[in-house]
Amino acid sequence: MVKTAKRGALIVAILAAALYAGDFLSLWLRIPNRPQTQQIQVRPYYAVPQKDRRNEELIFLDPKPEVCVNSLLPEMGHRPCWYLRKHVQQRIDL
Repeated sequence: MVKTAKRGALIVAILAAALYAGDFLSLWLRIPNRPQTQQIQVRPYYAVPQKDRRNEELIFLDPKPEVCVNSLLPEMGHRPCWYLRKHVQQRIDL
């Protein structure tokens, strides 16, 4: 029983490492017709709590471009573009 659990954990770790390595290599090999990074317009806003702590005031800021990478996982200190496209509005809690 313990042997199969260890073997399963080892297989999961190897698959995770292979996924990360493949994602990293696909980004750094510079595949033709696929840019490494893009810029996506995000709309940040502040969520300021009120004194009663039930309500909050939303202060919307101007849209700004944010750099993202065309990969499955975060690389080079940037978020993946597929994630950033789904989370265009970025909440900043105060």
